[in-house]
Amino acid sequence: MNRYHYKVYFPPEAEAMLEAFTEENNALPAWLFTAHAFENLNLRGGWTAEKELMEDMKSLELDAGSVFEYYTAYGQVIKACYRVEWSSAKDIIMVIGRNKSVVTMYFNSATDKHYTLNKNNYVRRPGSY
Repeated sequence: MNRYHYKVYFPPEAEAMLEAFTEENNALPAWLFTAHAFENLNLRGGWTAEKELMEDMKSLELDAGSVFEYYTAYGQVIKACYRVEWSSAKDIIMVIGRNKSVVTMYFNSATDKHYTLNKNNYVRRPGSY
């Protein structure tokens, strides 16, 4: 599996791949939440109102432009990490798999810049090693 982050390297085909992945997920009628998604949201953000969140997300359309990290296997996107504005103070980070599956999610400060990013965890631009 290959892991990409926009601050490290997105290959030329990333935009088209992420658009297709996002469109496929947006075309599906309902979100599939894993137990881990709600557990992580509760642990990292103190959120316990799963029904309220599920209702709020019914109309959520993903935007490929909000992907900051994604994973591929065999030349296909298998999951992507989206940063979605939730309020003026908070964004919600969502890791979405195929079939509109919410693998995990958590709230993050809208001003967080991820200065702790470990670039060694990601595929880098060819020739930049």
